[in-house]
Amino acid sequence: MSDRCAFSAKHEQYAATKLEIQRQREDNKIMLMSLDSISDPKDREYFEMRKNEIRQRRARESQQQQSPMTFGYDNFANMNSFQGDTQATFNSGSFGKDYGGSGGTGTSDGHGRAL
Repeated sequence: MSDRCAFSAKHEQYAATKLEIQRQREDNKIMLMSLDSISDPKDREYFEMRKNEIRQRRARESQQQQSPMTFGYDNFANMNSFQGDTQATFNSGSFGKDYGGSGGTGTSDGHGRAL
């Protein structure tokens, strides 16, 4: 019975992903559409409204992706508090040396070469 539930859940996830991709394609077509090429004022108004809706939805989705719940700089900066360590230990210099950086001196070009 659990195999059937797992299959059903994967099928639902696949269907939802497929619908999302279809919506994104339709949205992209509308966003690329030139309103100047539409002669009927009602059609032009409709597509202008749709473009505004798409912009608003994309702005909301962008804000949701940047919410504090996502892993960002704030979470990274506070990583040592979860480890029971201090920020000074993290900036001790071995991190940069171990991973091709300058060891915290700020004089690396990002490829481990000193400037």
